Parts: sequence; structure tokens; C-alpha cells
Amino acid sequence: SLITELCRENMLGMFDPIVISYQVGFRKPHPAIYQEALRKAETTPENSIFVSHEQEEVQGAEQVGIRGILVKSLEELIGVL
Repeated sequence: SLITELCRENMLGMFDPIVISYQVGFRKPHPAIYQEALRKAETTPENSIFVSHEQEEVQGAEQVGIRGILVKSLEELIGVL
């Protein structure tokens, strides 16, 4: 998973908060999971990004106003950041 790769590369701390679906009770692309991430981060959609390797998840984030970034590999993610 992307989280496993980020841990391996010591990059997980770059992302805050990390919201995991089973902890929230909703799965992506349900709007509630993105809204919970915004709440935990105490921020607005305009000041946030969402990164995923799944187009459907990126679209879900964009539906609540968060900029979505689609990446297919850790290398691509590093390039985006």
C-alpha cells in the first residue's frame, strides 16, 4: 500500500492527518471521509490536497472541494511534492 511505502521511505510524517476508512466508518469516495480529514486537520478544502492512486478517490475529494492528485507510484508522488 502507499502508506507502507511512505513508512519505508520515512515520508509518512509529511502527511497530516492520515484518515483511515475503518476508523471513520466510511470508505472513499464517500464525502464524509474527506470531511473528517478536513475536520481533523482544522482546515478548509481550499488549503488541502488529497493524493491517491485511485481515480475514483481523487474525484471524491474533488467533489468536496479538495484538490485531488492522482499518482501511480511512490516515485510519481515524490515528483509531485
